[in-house]
Amino acid sequence: MNALVEPSVIDALYRASQAGVPIELVIRGICCLRPGLPGISETIRVTSIVDKFLEHSRIFYFENAGNPEVFLASADWMPRNFWRRIETVFPIEDPKLKARIVADILPRVLGDTAKARELLSDGTYRRCATGPGEAPLRSQVALPPPPERDLMRLLVVRHAIAEDRETFARTHQDDATRPLTPEGRRKMERAALGLKQLVPELDVLAASPYTRAFDTAEIVAQAYDGLTVERVAELAPGAGVDRVVAWLVGRQARGSVAIVGHEPDLSRLVCTLLAGANRPFLELRKGAACLLEFPGPVAKAGATLNWFLGPKHLRRLAACD
Repeated sequence: MNALVEPSVIDALYRASQAGVPIELVIRGICCLRPGLPGISETIRVTSIVDKFLEHSRIFYFENAGNPEVFLASADWMPRNFWRRIETVFPIEDPKLKARIVADILPRVLGDTAKARELLSDGTYRRCATGPGEAPLRSQVALPPPPERDLMRLLVVRHAIAEDRETFARTHQDDATRPLTPEGRRKMERAALGLKQLVPELDVLAASPYTRAFDTAEIVAQAYDGLTVERVAELAPGAGVDRVVAWLVGRQARGSVAIVGHEPDLSRLVCTLLAGANRPFLELRKGAACLLEFPGPVAKAGATLNWFLGPKHLRRLAACD
């Protein structure tokens, strides 16, 4: 979670520690609990992970005498959240989802040695170190994709910076041939490396036939070892959400599929897949991207949002590689 401040909860954790319960806490920000105090909190370990992405995950795992329970929540353990706000906490009951959290997500977060710091009993922090011969583990980029191969992940990318529309129009050339600028290419090359960190493998890479989108897709393809780019007419400007959805359904695509296209078409597509919304409630900047996941068949309002990042954040992620 982000903060641990509520005194009654801290007292309960101390009592649990004194009873011999091992407790692992990942508190990104303020933590008013002191771990490792003799006779008080000897079994408690606290780490803080500060990385490129602001963490808002709140996961609670209790061994519960051999009957594990997992909860997700909207709030940190702070007085304002317990006593002055309306928050929610809910159990994860699906066995597959529970196993993914316990076996895949939590071990990587607790084992972070790249961006984690450990809180000491005197209130200071020290960097977590790797063991001899071990590579640093960066949890934000080490989380694996869901194991179900039937699940489709859709990477949506807007084309990079292209030449000015009005200036290009004065050349009397078709707007479909408007190319990327040199700056747009340079920035997209770095952003593509950031995409590669977040989505290590792509099974399909498709793009609008318009030059600015197709060239962007080819830059992405270079980061993925020369993956072939498919020209898809359904991704051209104005083709419509229904045609793109039908294309995805018709392919019966699985694994990781990337599409490169235009605005406002992409934002309409994303909002339709997330919420069935007729009007977009988000917008992709040039070179921005988002990742959707389909736990079931591709359908309107059938996706969940994994992440949404602007081009600057993708380039910064590449710089940390």
